[in-house]
Amino acid sequence: MRIKSFSGLQKKRSFKIFPVFLFVFFIINSHALAVSPPCYIMQWGTSGTGNGQFDYPAGVAVDSSGNVYVVDSSNNRIQEFSSTGTYITGWGSFGTGNGQFYGPVGIAVDSSGDVYVADSPNNRVEEFSNTGTYITQWGSYGTGNGQFHNTEGVAVDSSGNVYVTDYGNGRVEEFSNTGTYLTQWDTQGGTPCGIAMDNSGNVYVVNSYDEMVEKFGSCTSPTPTMVVSPTPTYTISPTNTVSATISPTPSMTCTFTPTPTLTISPTYTISATITPTPSITCTATITPTATPTLCLKLYQNSPNPCSNGTNLIYLSCGEAQVNVKIYTISGEVVRELSQQGVPGMNSIYWDTNNKSGKGVANGIFIYSIEAADGKDKKKAWGKMAVLK
Repeated sequence: MRIKSFSGLQKKRSFKIFPVFLFVFFIINSHALAVSPPCYIMQWGTSGTGNGQFDYPAGVAVDSSGNVYVVDSSNNRIQEFSSTGTYITGWGSFGTGNGQFYGPVGIAVDSSGDVYVADSPNNRVEEFSNTGTYITQWGSYGTGNGQFHNTEGVAVDSSGNVYVTDYGNGRVEEFSNTGTYLTQWDTQGGTPCGIAMDNSGNVYVVNSYDEMVEKFGSCTSPTPTMVVSPTPTYTISPTNTVSATISPTPSMTCTFTPTPTLTISPTYTISATITPTPSITCTATITPTATPTLCLKLYQNSPNPCSNGTNLIYLSCGEAQVNVKIYTISGEVVRELSQQGVPGMNSIYWDTNNKSGKGVANGIFIYSIEAADGKDKKKAWGKMAVLK
């Protein structure tokens, strides 16, 4: 695979013959009225293991000096180039030690030039200097704060905080640039992969198998001030009803800042100035939201990596027909499995053979688990490695 970059439009030449000049002048000016695509400049890279060669490049980042960092995933290394493709340096090898990788994916560079790499099956983030010197790392397998189930993407904001997509746990985790856990949130799609920041601090997350891009930002809402006229009834969305009887009938002045809609969100603060002080009796009828009958949560397959077989572990809320498909990294289906899932923890065994009963080659495999109970369907995705 090869790296490509682009620049602005090339200039068009005009001819001295008057009619042709008018025609070319019209074309040039019509281009100025529309946004045109950039022009191809160059590319670099071939398949291999040498300097400047790649085997499944999976991520790319650029520092403030214009140097380009490429995640050479299957070669388990990072390669650095100038903006014109000149090889500068590279670092990394296969393993679990400091500065080693096992199928790395995401990469980001902060304003100081430090490089952060999402070391996916090793369930960690590693930090390096721009010359490849190992600085620190954080993360382990699990569902707790600061733990991961396959790190996929990484991004850095203007304050130096690091955001990591936790693929198998369906969430984004935020850390300081030294790896201190700050916060986390779930994504709407269950398979967060790529992640990026804009200049306003908004976070963009790609969910590859759910075919969506999600945008996250700061959560702020206005707090109106509200004074209520005598004997009111409020209807609160969606079905909850709150009624109030005020005695004696008070004299009140109503002000709204800012002006709210007739439907009052539960996040608003309602305040009232009442003269004289009344006695208030309130009753509330609350209709709870029904609990979904079907859910599916994917856990780490064990062992991972595997050699002769592995258990794909998942949690189901109820009885469901469960179907599993196992894919190569290029999307080819190599095996399909099925079973009847029961409430609680379940596992389905794959013997690392393909549809023909032959053992698959070493590599990274994607698998989907779909549960259906006749009324609803749930689907989750995971990733594992075969190493014989």
